Amino acid sequence: MGSTIPVWGAVILAVSVALLTQAGSLIIQRIQLRAEQDRRRVEEWHRNLRWAVELISKGDNRSIVMGVGALGALDDRSGLNEGDQNLIDNILLAVVDYREAKEDNGETKEPIEPDQPPGGELT
Repeated sequence: MGSTIPVWGAVILAVSVALLTQAGSLIIQRIQLRAEQDRRRVEEWHRNLRWAVELISKGDNRSIVMGVGALGALDDRSGLNEGDQNLIDNILLAVVDYREAKEDNGETKEPIEPDQPPGGELT
């Protein structure tokens, strides 16, 4: 005995399969988009971290202030993982240790504040 499905059943089956395929594709695209956005956000964070460290490495007061300020802003980012948090903390500790070592070696300790521009106050 051969059994056949009614026409309306075949139509429902065909439409259901098409809809499930489209819904699955949409879900996969959303997941990939979110992962790509997260990857770009992390890359940008690390670029900013590198920039802040380069500023601090210059050694002049203005660069140190800007670099530490940038690290502070990066530190405030939500969703920061523990490894990134430790990295920022260690960089800041290195800045403090460097400043203390300079003082211990008899070098005058300059306050960490931006240099005044020629001709007056910072605005």
